Amino acid sequence: IEAYLAILKNCGYTIVYSYPGSDDQALKAVLKDKVSVLCGQSGAGKSSLLNRLDPSFQLQTQEISKALGRGKHTTRYSELHEVAGGLVADTPGFSSLDFSNFDLKHLDAHLKAFAPYIGSCRFADCNHINEPDCHVKLAVEEGNIPLAYYEDYKALKEESLNRKVF
Repeated sequence: IEAYLAILKNCGYTIVYSYPGSDDQALKAVLKDKVSVLCGQSGAGKSSLLNRLDPSFQLQTQEISKALGRGKHTTRYSELHEVAGGLVADTPGFSSLDFSNFDLKHLDAHLKAFAPYIGSCRFADCNHINEPDCHVKLAVEEGNIPLAYYEDYKALKEESLNRKVF
């Protein structure tokens, strides 16, 4: 995990560690003067994180399920909370994501990890999947883009390319 996070950091992503007992000053600095959204799977600890950032919130949380080994779905609606001079939305969790309403034609242009390699491929309209001389695929092979990151991109891209429009 640390190696994966180090690669993402080198790609320009901000990595912040937060855990029970941490002072969370780095996280508060990231949230300062911004509108942010906490999103993730049900029971991931989004409300617990907000309670750590400001205990006065007293957001409802539940214990970790011994059977499932994770938290239980508690948050029922989205709500904005003032944190570090910014606003943070606590959202209900989800069990899956649906990108069918998004135009993923230029997904590559929105990924920081791909930025140094976009425009270097042989083909201007490279999808970074099956094309020869693709610099994004080469960066994955060289370990400059995490394989799991690329596989997620590829799954989304292939889903959008295969989507039937009626």
